[in-house]
Amino acid sequence: MTYQELSKEFDFSLLGLEPSDNQQHAYCTPVDAEIFARTGVDGIHFCTIPAYGEMIFCVDPSGSHSREVFPLAEDWEDLLRMLLACGDVWNLVEADSFLDETEFWTNVNASLMEEERQAMLKALREKTGLEPRINIYEPLMLLRSGLDYSYIQYSDEYWEIHNTASFPPERWEVCFSGTFWGHDPSEQPGTEVEWNTEFDWAGKHWRIPAGYLCEEGLVLDLCFSVTPEEMHTFMEQYEPNQLEESPFQLSFTPELLGAGIELHPDASCSIAWTPLLPEEERDLSPEAALVVAHYGLDEKLCWMIHRFSFPWANGAPLQTLDELSLRLKANHVQRPGECFECRQPGGTLVVQHPITRTLHTITLLDCQPTQANLPSIEEGMEFPSNCYLLTCQMTPEPEMGGWYLQAVSENDEPRFHASAGTGTPSCIGIIGGADGPTTFCFARVKQTSRIKNRIFPSSLHFALPERMMWRLFWHFSPYEEKILSIQK
Repeated sequence: MTYQELSKEFDFSLLGLEPSDNQQHAYCTPVDAEIFARTGVDGIHFCTIPAYGEMIFCVDPSGSHSREVFPLAEDWEDLLRMLLACGDVWNLVEADSFLDETEFWTNVNASLMEEERQAMLKALREKTGLEPRINIYEPLMLLRSGLDYSYIQYSDEYWEIHNTASFPPERWEVCFSGTFWGHDPSEQPGTEVEWNTEFDWAGKHWRIPAGYLCEEGLVLDLCFSVTPEEMHTFMEQYEPNQLEESPFQLSFTPELLGAGIELHPDASCSIAWTPLLPEEERDLSPEAALVVAHYGLDEKLCWMIHRFSFPWANGAPLQTLDELSLRLKANHVQRPGECFECRQPGGTLVVQHPITRTLHTITLLDCQPTQANLPSIEEGMEFPSNCYLLTCQMTPEPEMGGWYLQAVSENDEPRFHASAGTGTPSCIGIIGGADGPTTFCFARVKQTSRIKNRIFPSSLHFALPERMMWRLFWHFSPYEEKILSIQK
């Protein structure tokens, strides 16, 4: 029995399915959709699409899901059996928002506690002779992730809203100079080479699903996943100024090695799949959904997908890809250390490396006032030019990365000459901040010629302050480089 036939006898609004018709359109409703019901909330409605036969789809224009259009059931009978088991269509619509299957069934049990709903489900079961479907969550997730969405036809309004072409791409295409958001139509797409390489590095699980052989070079997609637990932990501790702590934040440089040559990327882009972030932080664009679907990535995980374009060395394509290797190097990061005050030469400060935990001693060798020679930048303006030059050394020298010192105070702002007219002042900035001073201990030490002396200028001032605070910064690569063979 169809929905229209059963709705004459049963009030499906108790299950979240109010009657509707083809007038219930939204910007994302497929142009050939046959609408039969709606929720009455956020414009969400349900339909079939001719290209997919009797499959039931949900259309959600609210943007709260990875796609505006996604499947709910294989057909009407399949949807009825799931409704008999879970009691509310909302549990099916929101299935991908639950942390796991346990949370899904917790919500189902809450829905089934309503007596009026229980009575309707019992009557509906007797009327149709259908039995509730036992296994729901996993098949529903597989249906959503495994469907080929390319047959859905959207209106021009849909593509205008998503700032892309007036029609969806007919096929998956990757070009050397293109991005996830499109490419020059005159450029020839590359030939896809499936690798499906998986590995662990930098605390992440990675996939290299494919590369693309182009006339100009090789395009490589690299993806790493973030588990729901990692993302939830981050969101619980999230602060707007702590984006660098995001599980997605990993700066690295890839290199391709093969046939005695090295290939370095000259262009890159990235896109994120973030179904677990708050709505205002999500990036669930059609482009990200297309990548996730094409590569069969797990939609329940968060993904960061990087695309790198490697031009051929000397314009000559590699003769074989069989022995191709990938080298991954994490880019250097900067980590602030102690804040201290310099008073006289010979002072020392013991500091600890944030990664190796090795103790190092910074020794102040000299601190001299000097004047910087600044070019004339703006007529009628006077710029600060006085600074300290701090000479010091660190023993032992760090085995991992390097270090430098930076004055905490900002530069004095430029000022007008007394005879100059009015205008808009310029400024010279320096980044810094203080957690409180740590004073040098004063003990004379010998200079060691084997240790490299370092010279650091302070901020610029018109009149040098008697006291100058400095902050230590470490810079290092947080992970060892990794070289792996890419197998086709």
